[in-house]
Amino acid sequence: MRSLLLFLLTTLFFASALAGDSTPEPPAALTADHPALQPYHAVYTAHYNRMPIEAHRYLRAEEDGFSLVTEARNLLGRIHEEENFYLDEQGLLIPVSYVYNRSILGTSRKETITVDGAAGTSVTRRKGEETQLDFHPGQLGPLSYQIAMAADLATHNGIEDAHQFSYTVIHRGRLRDYTYEVTAQDIELDTPLGTLSTIQLERVRESDDRETVLWLAPELNYLPVKLMQIEDGTTYEMSIKSFTLEP
Repeated sequence: MRSLLLFLLTTLFFASALAGDSTPEPPAALTADHPALQPYHAVYTAHYNRMPIEAHRYLRAEEDGFSLVTEARNLLGRIHEEENFYLDEQGLLIPVSYVYNRSILGTSRKETITVDGAAGTSVTRRKGEETQLDFHPGQLGPLSYQIAMAADLATHNGIEDAHQFSYTVIHRGRLRDYTYEVTAQDIELDTPLGTLSTIQLERVRESDDRETVLWLAPELNYLPVKLMQIEDGTTYEMSIKSFTLEP
């Protein structure tokens, strides 16, 4: 159970991506009405020892920006992750705050990130320690970079003129480069939403002891609709169950 709940975060929500070798380019500038910022509610399902696990993902428009929320829970545990961000005058995503709460089998963990754009700092608090970093526009949070990647995929039409996407992300009190490579396109998947045409991405890692593959649907603004992770000979999969656009 512990490994599956962690998988829900590290794969569906990408929170524990490892550094890649590519040098990140500045993310695409956005406007508030960009499709990647269309609010939605997506539900995903997976199974562990025949026990169903359900995860929810929300993108919401707020008065002062946006929030991206992910949750996974059942009787044995719960994970909640949320990031608030906004667009600056140049249309760049600027993270404001991030919180990660996990309670599995009685063990709890919390991590927060607070960004002060005016002061040019970010502060990470985890395991009773506080780490401050210099902050510059273009740096992203553990969730907001996913919005930037969806926007970049839309701008580049998947893989027509770009194969890798890299982002500088504030990760556990450090700056890490998150890199994904587009490995296939026009893959049709049968889902509860019908047959969807998807593109396939793989996470670029420094080591090959874990493989993570994502299938994203352009017609759903490059939302992940299927995810697979292989580690230590075990394969975990989860798939989209429902998707609703929010007003």
